Amino acid sequence: MKKYLKFMAGFVLFSLLFTCLAPQPVLGQVSGESVLHMTITPPNTLDPGYTSNFYEWQVINELFAGLVRDDPETGVTIPDLAESWTWNLEKTEVTFNLRDGLLWSDGEPLTADDVRFAILRALDPADPKNMCYLLYPILNAEEYNQGIITDPDEVGVFVDSPTQVRFQLEYSMVFFDKVLTQAIARPLPEHIITAHPDDWTSPEFIATSAPFTITRWTGQDIILNLNPNYYGVIPDFEVIHILITYDSQVNWNAYLLGNLDTFNLSTDQVEWALADPILADQVDVYATSSTYVLAFRAVEDSPFINADVRKAFIAAVDRDDLAVLKWDEDDRLLVGNDQVLDGVHFDSTKHVSKSIGRKVMNRILSDCAAMACLPAAAVITVALPRGTSMEFAKELYLGIKEAGDT
Repeated sequence: MKKYLKFMAGFVLFSLLFTCLAPQPVLGQVSGESVLHMTITPPNTLDPGYTSNFYEWQVINELFAGLVRDDPETGVTIPDLAESWTWNLEKTEVTFNLRDGLLWSDGEPLTADDVRFAILRALDPADPKNMCYLLYPILNAEEYNQGIITDPDEVGVFVDSPTQVRFQLEYSMVFFDKVLTQAIARPLPEHIITAHPDDWTSPEFIATSAPFTITRWTGQDIILNLNPNYYGVIPDFEVIHILITYDSQVNWNAYLLGNLDTFNLSTDQVEWALADPILADQVDVYATSSTYVLAFRAVEDSPFINADVRKAFIAAVDRDDLAVLKWDEDDRLLVGNDQVLDGVHFDSTKHVSKSIGRKVMNRILSDCAAMACLPAAAVITVALPRGTSMEFAKELYLGIKEAGDT
């Protein structure tokens, strides 16, 4: 019997908040081109198969499109490289139909073979990727990744035609499409990686599928230019110039001088920016899902070396607000948390309450998919402004329930 992580999500006070100074109204100009100037810490890789941090993801997301993506407003999975997908009755098989005429940035056709290639590459037991476990819901994916089976044709990803790829799953998983929004599942250019396996992401060789392609990558900066073969809407700017630095003070100074359009703020810089009447309007605060682990550091001079202190600390936790969830002793339970805020993730003056509720549950399911877990329960705490109508609350609940029942 396989063991799968079960996931319980709760909307609680603590969530990971990212804060940045948003793009200024006028973008910088270089050689007559509109340029977005931003900054990241040094990336270790731009290979979607190996990435595991937020800053690499910021760049990779501009280079490689997925079969599907999350709608930033609703959290619903929407088409990207795939224009549609259909499920079988049991929800154990899903077929994606790619858009006609898709091309890599170098002009080569982007086909269902590239989708299958990326999945099998991620699961390669000889070179396991950081996040390959996200693909374990695919039939025989875990066994192939662990070397239990060696025939890749037994893995549940099949090319039915150049524009059609089909996934067979280990079990019913109606939110599997959300797994495919992750970097590990992005289609990759088989023709480039086969020819240049060790340095295929270098500007000299790379072929991309998202709005941009990379033309320079040094220790100091990265330059992205428009992908001439991108299928979708062309961005408002032609170039993204990314400064590579660990120094948040350098970012702050560059922004104030007009040399950066956006960057992530440190905790101190948030206070400085909010205290400035001009900068305060440019601060953008947004929440993202995260998982926290609380561990005791029982080393010399630490109070937690005393078992009684550890027991007292545990006993001090207020458990009145904790839900009790029973599960099989062979299962493992993973608890995550998130936060959805009016004015940040939705606008209650514009969005109907049922759609807000659906977005809440879709974010939970997205987290669940991102960690390859089976959903077990969702504990949702709602804080409503004084005077909110009962009808609003009921519609909010119905939206949550509808998304969870889908």
